[in-house]
Amino acid sequence: MSPLDKHIEIEIHKLDVEAVLEDKVEEEVRTASGVIIAVERTTPSESEISS
Repeated sequence: MSPLDKHIEIEIHKLDVEAVLEDKVEEEVRTASGVIIAVERTTPSESEISS
């Protein structure tokens, strides 16, 4: 795999992550009128890592 292919792959992954984050934010905004729906995380948040 050439470095360019690798770079393109990373960029696509970043876009996927950003799209997922945007969906999560929209979901939280929609449910903010009372209950925030807990989203299952597979990775610990920064606050969990630093504690």
